[in-house]
Amino acid sequence: MTKKEIMKKKMVDYLMKTSQHLFVDRKGNFHKVLLTKVNDEWICTKISFGDSKPKVNFYSLEVRDENNDLDILKERLFSSRGWDADKKRSIRNFKVMKELMFDVTNIIRKEYDGTRDSMKTIEDEVSKIVGDIKCKA
Repeated sequence: MTKKEIMKKKMVDYLMKTSQHLFVDRKGNFHKVLLTKVNDEWICTKISFGDSKPKVNFYSLEVRDENNDLDILKERLFSSRGWDADKKRSIRNFKVMKELMFDVTNIIRKEYDGTRDSMKTIEDEVSKIVGDIKCKA
């Protein structure tokens, strides 16, 4: 395997593990990472929801720097803004969340084509699904 292939595998492995958890920040907002394959290409999606309108961000798994891409991806997903190490927590997915994220994943697979229009459509559909979920903790 080349260095790029090794880095891509590390990124996919990290995202597979991360996608098993639901993260809660210090403000009580949820953050969910999904890894989905669309047309033989891995698509990483981060959904943030809770107090405000849900946000959907897409991240490329293109390897540019064989040494730092995983760290860069982690920083993009969980930048230090709003994340205090002692205030952030991860919880295992609960049944309702798994069912909702299954629906979201299906929307991503159906709608995503890399264009801004498809991303906007996905964000609108995700807002309908997770828009009313609030953290009680």
